[in-house]
Amino acid sequence: MPKFDFFVPMSITKDDILKALSTVNDPDLKRDLVSLNMIRDVVVAEKTIGFTVVLTTPACPLKEVIRKDCDQAVRKVAGNDAIISINITSSVTTLRDNAPLLPGVKNIIAIACCRVINVSNCNNIRLYAGDRYPAKAHKP
Repeated sequence: MPKFDFFVPMSITKDDILKALSTVNDPDLKRDLVSLNMIRDVVVAEKTIGFTVVLTTPACPLKEVIRKDCDQAVRKVAGNDAIISINITSSVTTLRDNAPLLPGVKNIIAIACCRVINVSNCNNIRLYAGDRYPAKAHKP
């Protein structure tokens, strides 16, 4: 077997980084970030690598987990001495045209319940949107 007296570093490409990031799954969606189109703006220059992770919500509680997983995946390809810059942002889609949903209502709070409640014993249930829009009383 021949012995080489020199070492030629392997250059890392954008495709190498995308392949590495395709091993990182979104913890909620259970699919990889690349197939979900959540990886954008990949830049590779020598040992400096940068990219953007686009989350579906700005308040994602798992964004630091995703950041750590991305960093580990890229370091497997680029090495521990690589300088990795991960920008995390969000892209929230909306169908409204910035027109107010309820004129005069400043905040809307969504409340969900994952339990079926038997209201047959309740005499009167009243829902409010603030104190301005009382819903009709429900009498079972």
